[in-house]
Amino acid sequence: MPRPMQNDDSTHAAGSFPSYRYTCGIAAVITCLGPLRHAGKRWPEDGRLENDMPPLEDRERQFEAKYSRDQELQFKVQVRRNRLLGEWAAAEMGMTGEARDAYAKEVVASDFDKPGDEDVLQKVVGDLAARGAKADAYDVRKKMAELLAVAKKQVMSE
Repeated sequence: MPRPMQNDDSTHAAGSFPSYRYTCGIAAVITCLGPLRHAGKRWPEDGRLENDMPPLEDRERQFEAKYSRDQELQFKVQVRRNRLLGEWAAAEMGMTGEARDAYAKEVVASDFDKPGDEDVLQKVVGDLAARGAKADAYDVRKKMAELLAVAKKQVMSE
């Protein structure tokens, strides 16, 4: 480590930053602060220190991996919500046991027809109306919102 520079008016202890008000130019500042800032680190061949940002390609791969994980998690939450909605609708229609499970699977499968939630909503509302249940589109949408929060908690706790 280079020795700290001294000014006319003060003496500096070893390791302290010298005062540059009178005599030091920019070259002296770079020379003195460079070793202090990167003490004990070697410059690798690519010119980056260990704590520098990773190359853009690495960051891009990390963002793509995070996006992929987020999309997979969102898909799992949607499927779980649709299954819970199917079970709720089956209970509203008076189904139990295997019929209830089969209907919940039908609701999950109906989500793959078109993008969005409208296909699930139309199926459940149509089936409820056909069975004479007292639930309209507003009630189903409200239940979908409630079950989305439940599904998210369930998937996140797994």
